[in-house]
Amino acid sequence: MHVVGNSYGANVTLTLAAARPDVVDTAAVHEPPLLGLLDRTLDTQLLDELATADEHLAIVRDLIIAERHRDAAEHFVEHIAVGPGTWNRLREELRATFERNAPTYLDEMEDETALTLDTAALAASRLPVLLTYGTESPAAVRRGDRRTPTIGRRRRRDPRGGGTHTPLHQHRAVGHHADRVP
Repeated sequence: MHVVGNSYGANVTLTLAAARPDVVDTAAVHEPPLLGLLDRTLDTQLLDELATADEHLAIVRDLIIAERHRDAAEHFVEHIAVGPGTWNRLREELRATFERNAPTYLDEMEDETALTLDTAALAASRLPVLLTYGTESPAAVRRGDRRTPTIGRRRRRDPRGGGTHTPLHQHRAVGHHADRVP
């Protein structure tokens, strides 16, 4: 089986690969937010970025709990996932999808294991993994290589010409919606 995941889905993909390497042939993951692996980091710049991200995640969480799903989705897109000015450039259909998925995102936020990984199992794996990061993603997300362990036969790739945390998001340099990770 070939498994692909983006963002939290990338964490799920890597968790599956670690737990069941017998059923995964290859994996492609884009910007897994494995923030739980940073518990002991001494990088003060990264700690500052994470503290800012935590503040924004708390706002998103509170908005979802208050059932202000559209506001939560907008805040998430603008301040965590992609960046300022993005929300208004998204097609209404995509904004509605973010809004509709807000309660599910709250479940992900409350999963204590969601942002960590069995690094030993993955390091021991011979599983081919394509790991990508966009060049236009928020700084805390782009620093993914610092938090992603050596994964079996891993290849890291930054898409040429840009890319964001949401690979299906319209890239302004391309002018159309990509149908795959760049």
